[in-house]
Amino acid sequence: MTTELITPEYAEKLQTKTKAYIKQELRKYLTKDEVNSYLLAMPAGKNKMIVQVLWMTGMRVTELISLHKGDIDFINSRMVIRWLKSRKMQQRVIPMHPQLRDILQFYTAKMNDPDRVFPYTRQWIGKITKSYLKVSPHTLRHSFSVNFLNQSKSPIALVVLKNLLGHSHIGTTMEYLRIVPNDMAIELEKVGF
Repeated sequence: MTTELITPEYAEKLQTKTKAYIKQELRKYLTKDEVNSYLLAMPAGKNKMIVQVLWMTGMRVTELISLHKGDIDFINSRMVIRWLKSRKMQQRVIPMHPQLRDILQFYTAKMNDPDRVFPYTRQWIGKITKSYLKVSPHTLRHSFSVNFLNQSKSPIALVVLKNLLGHSHIGTTMEYLRIVPNDMAIELEKVGF
């Protein structure tokens, strides 16, 4: 880019943005530490539970609000996730982290199997995540995915993530590899030549 194309207003705007702001602007996910600090600051209750389930499962909001207590198998630590795609009901079974199983078991203790665990609207859940985390609920899905890929040392991690997220094609899941170019650079720096 030549200097003739940069207006004085644009140059001033570039100078006032900090590196952290630019990085946050480009990044479409929260780190594990960021999510955990937000969770620590949240009061106990349904709002915190919603954030924890989104964060620890990578569920879509529509999947979250469709979850019934009967979809949760506490004995085998798994849950059935249902969603509508092309006017057909789809489903997948995903494992639950032991920590999530324990808090969900406590949260749903007085519910009946047909009861929706979170009987709210997508908009209401969006307001919760914007209010407490300053991001959309879908950002928690990205955050789950990036956290999973960063911590998994398995060569089949991408395939496992595809199944956890309910993607039809591996190409959709592979997009997460492009979300974290800074993380890839950090990994590359660990390689000796």
